[in-house]
Amino acid sequence: MHQDLLIIEVSGSLTMAKTEQSLARIKQSIKAQTGNLLLDLRHLSFVDSAGLAVLVRLQKLTNSMGIRMAICSLPVQVHQLLQFTSMFEFFEVFENREAFYENWASQFPRGAAVPRLETLSQVTVTTE
Repeated sequence: MHQDLLIIEVSGSLTMAKTEQSLARIKQSIKAQTGNLLLDLRHLSFVDSAGLAVLVRLQKLTNSMGIRMAICSLPVQVHQLLQFTSMFEFFEVFENREAFYENWASQFPRGAAVPRLETLSQVTVTTE
């Protein structure tokens, strides 16, 4: 089990006009990552089908790298998009960072030092 965790807060929008730029920025943030990646989407204003494709590509990329990727804090529009496209099953989705953190921290051996949520590595990727 890889115990490290990187949180990427994505803000702006994921749209056709910004797909390659958005994907490149997020890939740059995870290039040396191992273990766990959490995409916090609470500041994402809009996602279209091309933006959803970015999330799917990231999920496939992280899987190929042996990285566990999850998403959290879905805005209503993103939540609806995942429902309408039946993509909820494709992603590991959490209500918020705290819910993911509890799940992640529970995987540490009993008595092991678990980093506090506020001390974990965090990167903000703005797509606008």
